[in-house]
Amino acid sequence: WNENAGLPLAMIVVAGEQDVALAVPVLRQLDETHGVPFRIKSGGHNYAGFCSVLDGVILSLEQLTGLELDLTTGVATLGPAVTVQQVLDEVLVPFNYSGVVGSCPGVAEGGFALSGGIGILSRKYGLGVDSVLSIRAVLADGSLVTASADANPDLFWALRGAGGGNFGVVTALEYQLHPAVDEVVFVSGEVKL
Repeated sequence: WNENAGLPLAMIVVAGEQDVALAVPVLRQLDETHGVPFRIKSGGHNYAGFCSVLDGVILSLEQLTGLELDLTTGVATLGPAVTVQQVLDEVLVPFNYSGVVGSCPGVAEGGFALSGGIGILSRKYGLGVDSVLSIRAVLADGSLVTASADANPDLFWALRGAGGGNFGVVTALEYQLHPAVDEVVFVSGEVKL
């Protein structure tokens, strides 16, 4: 909807990380040989339109919405297009876990967490990126890697904060959640002087 972002030539909607692994080398070659840029879209909730591209191709991860929670550790494995609403519906309500998520229900965790991520619980648990434990990503050559503090730590460092497609296409995140407290009060508003 952001007219400043421009209209893409095409959009590729992938069904899983194997599709991403097939698409990325082709998109890279289009960019290098024909100057056709591409962008990655987790959920598309971005006022600045960073996931769109004028006369380029969008690689949409909108169907990567898998969400699994390990109840013993509170670690969720989630696709980059998992939204705040999905976390609330599938984790907070049935299992009483919460975490650093966006304040708007339509925000996707991939873009939120990998670009910093200031959420309601940030004062207690830090930024969204601080809750990322590991990342699965497709690199420019189509290879799939896992990055964490122990495996590919340089890539893990780079993806946490610049994960919007600069170093790879993120297909899954391991994300630390926390037991919810019994009572939460949240107030949001504007003060007019």
